[in-house]
Formats: sequence, C-alpha cells, structure tokens
Amino acid sequence: MNFGSLIEETVMQSGPGGSFPKRCAYCREPFCFSDNQVQALPVGNQFVCNEFCAQALREEAHLAIKRAS
Repeated sequence: MNFGSLIEETVMQSGPGGSFPKRCAYCREPFCFSDNQVQALPVGNQFVCNEFCAQALREEAHLAIKRAS
C-alpha cells in the first residue's frame, strides 16, 4: 500500500507553551524540531513520526476494537 497518497505530512508550529507532543505516539522517538517547527503525521488525535508508525498505530486500534466486541 502506498501511504504517500493517504497520509500528508503535517508541519506544525510549536507554540510558546509547547503544547504539541514531543514524541511519536507509537514508537516514542522524539520528533525532530527545527525553527520551532515539527514534522509529524496525524493519526486520529495523535501524531506519529513516519508512515510505519502510523500503520502500526491504526492496526493496534483496530485490534483493540475487535477485542472489545
């Protein structure tokens, strides 16, 4: 599956309060910051560092929903 068409990279401005997450929601690696900007991929209400983490996070959420039903 080609994620290039499904996922758009988001460049976010880091606010003065630092409210944007500093680590990937899946692998917990820190995001790269430069000039008060961070590049991250949105997955629901979370952010991940790359398309592999995005897919893994989606799969975990899908499995959690299956287990709950």
